[in-house]
Amino acid sequence: MSTFDLEGFLSDPSVEQIDRCRKKDLYAIAAHFEFAASPTLLKAELKEAVVHMLVQKKVLGTGSSATASEPAIPHPCLLVQRRTAWRKR
Repeated sequence: MSTFDLEGFLSDPSVEQIDRCRKKDLYAIAAHFEFAASPTLLKAELKEAVVHMLVQKKVLGTGSSATASEPAIPHPCLLVQRRTAWRKR
């Protein structure tokens, strides 16, 4: 398995690269953009939150290539609310 290169990602960011990231790589991307991601998120939730944040910051486009693997990217706050609601059951 190859190691994640944050500088390489930043020079040419893509959803395809994000798809190959490990959880710690996603946290590294979030930290670079000073995005506070909850440590309790599942990898899929973290990935959605990071992609959403990168689209909001215009690092990733909103075209079909940016959202091909995800149907709709919810706001990161909704992810935390969903997990919290699930735990209360």
